Amino acid sequence: MNVCRRKFIKLTSLTTTGMLCTMVSSPLTSYAYQCYRGILATTGGRNKSTVFDFPIKRFTFDNFAVGPGNRNACSACKKIVAKPLLKSPLVVLSNVSHGKTHLLHAIYNQVFHEHFYEPDKVCLLNLENFIMEALQSIKAKKLTSFLRRFKKLDMLLLDDIQFISGKPISQKVLCHIIDSLVTKGKQVALASTCHPEEIPDLTKRLSLILKQGWVVTIDPPDTALNFMILKGRAKYEQFALPYEVAYYVATHTRNDDNIRVLEAVLFRIYAYAALDNEPISLSLAKKVMADLPKL
Repeated sequence: MNVCRRKFIKLTSLTTTGMLCTMVSSPLTSYAYQCYRGILATTGGRNKSTVFDFPIKRFTFDNFAVGPGNRNACSACKKIVAKPLLKSPLVVLSNVSHGKTHLLHAIYNQVFHEHFYEPDKVCLLNLENFIMEALQSIKAKKLTSFLRRFKKLDMLLLDDIQFISGKPISQKVLCHIIDSLVTKGKQVALASTCHPEEIPDLTKRLSLILKQGWVVTIDPPDTALNFMILKGRAKYEQFALPYEVAYYVATHTRNDDNIRVLEAVLFRIYAYAALDNEPISLSLAKKVMADLPKL
């Protein structure tokens, strides 16, 4: 394997998060950077909503491949956009990289696309960032201001809620926020790798709030859904993926693997084809997968 190929494949190993564009464009043109520039332009150079995460642009409902194992979860997330849920919060369960984060970002993107929510009325946040900001606000004696920002939300989308385990101070803050929002009929959607009953070291109050919500599960993708994911991702990235190649990859990848693994294989095939200046073919896919660890 020549130096050029080794360097190129090293780059493609970074695409498991789906950022193929980083191979061909400057980081300054990335979606996140454009969002950041927009915030600077509207806040005079200071991001006033520092606890809010940037949405991933491609994580939409249109780009979410739907199958028997995730249909209920997708439908529930679409309902939270259209009207308030009868049971709140909504808790989306799945293993790592099976679609729960995609759905939270899809809610966020859809809400802004169709309902024109004010930026400070919807919060999309990873739990680790929430904990960090909550503890910093307590240390700076600004917890009241922190809570005020969240209580005025119309929608709270919180990812990786399982990491609240064993953090009683953060649990107390989160309970206060969710309780306030639910009482006012606001929307709350949470994503987790664990069922609320299986998250250890929860306070009784938080455990009760989560158990009273609407819990939906995303099952590991089957072969048909893997095929749809591959075709959909290739379409989004605008390169041709023959039917037989998508089928071969889908049938030769374990169903319990996460979607990042599936997409890593896809981009590795794309990388070999681009480097050799040849179309993606079944023979190339077999060659690439033969060189990879057993999936």
